[in-house]
Amino acid sequence: MGAFPLRRVRKPLDLCIPAAAFLLAFAAGVQQSATAQNTRGILVDDSAVWVTENGGTYTQEVWLAGKPTANVTVQVASGNTSAVRVSPATLTFTPTNYNTRQHVTYTGIDDNIRNSPPAHRSATVTYTATGANYGGISHSVTVLAIDDEPIGFAVQEGLSYDLNFAYLVEQGCSPAVIDFIASDATLLGLSPMSYSWNEQDTNTPKPVRITFHYNNAVGNHQLSLYRRVTVPCGRPFPFQEIVFIVRDNDTWDLSAEGLPVCGSTVADNSVQPRIDLVLTPKPAVEMKTEYRPISENNSEGWQGSLPIRTSGQSISFYHSPLFAMREAHAGFAGFEYRLRDAPEVTARCTWEFEDTGTSPTVSLSVSPNPINEGLTVTVTAMLSSALSSNVTIPLTLTNGTAEPDDYGALAGIIIP
Repeated sequence: MGAFPLRRVRKPLDLCIPAAAFLLAFAAGVQQSATAQNTRGILVDDSAVWVTENGGTYTQEVWLAGKPTANVTVQVASGNTSAVRVSPATLTFTPTNYNTRQHVTYTGIDDNIRNSPPAHRSATVTYTATGANYGGISHSVTVLAIDDEPIGFAVQEGLSYDLNFAYLVEQGCSPAVIDFIASDATLLGLSPMSYSWNEQDTNTPKPVRITFHYNNAVGNHQLSLYRRVTVPCGRPFPFQEIVFIVRDNDTWDLSAEGLPVCGSTVADNSVQPRIDLVLTPKPAVEMKTEYRPISENNSEGWQGSLPIRTSGQSISFYHSPLFAMREAHAGFAGFEYRLRDAPEVTARCTWEFEDTGTSPTVSLSVSPNPINEGLTVTVTAMLSSALSSNVTIPLTLTNGTAEPDDYGALAGIIIP
């Protein structure tokens, strides 16, 4: 939003709020011509002319100072049509209606640019007369197109700042009063809440202390300050919005409690794990969470999960059985959780797994078989499935059809 950082209390920020006098009034010239009814001149009614740039309008009243000798045509033109447009483009006055006020509408054109501080634009509207004794007579009005995009600042939760405001008071139009209004008074403190200016202290900066209170909620949030101008004459400025993006200053801890217990070794893969999440400190509002499986491929997307209530605890959440998770996710080890609005706050629950499948069988073969007395025999052992490490199988020769002394015992056979 083009945020402009506020300086903290020890270095206040100056923000000059434009005022009616800043709008380049022509009151004195209008009054002089109005009293000289027999002089030639183009008169307008308002000395403080502005429109909001988002299509705001203002209707200007126009008439002639003195009676013309014949019909007079007044051409109306904006010197900056990207800021202000006029309608109609011509006015016609006659010797009988020269002092009847006719109307010209000014319309503000939005630049769709968010400026901080605001960037008001202006257009010079020129009235040029032709015909009769008014040839060459002209008059100009400066019209201000007020920037309608909100002013933006980035601030820190829990801190206070000084924001300076100034007002240019129009001569003979005081006092000018600015009221300051918070979008949420529980989170945005203002002191004072209003200021006034007169001709003696016009354009004098006056500070407003702005305090951003802790909201005990996770994540950044937005607050607005509105300023409302009231003047005893002319049109007051419209509401101006100042937007603050408040950076969260809270420290949160998210933990996962599981059954089976997180970090334990699991032998029964048919278990459907239950998870409870705990958030400290307790949130002021219910918080959304997300989870994803922890596996060899940790690029899997996050999924919606159980909410954490204002008690700081979630409801119990049951995942799919462990055997299903292990089949679906290679290298599955558990789950990771995070707060949706503060993804840096995370928790994990992982397990070790025992393989509890059927034990492999052992088959033996002897060669040669049968064997003659006095020869060497070779015994070969075979397993029905592979092993992850070496295993030793004890082997004993027992008496069968051999003679009583033809048997013995071996320490064992090592099967790699």
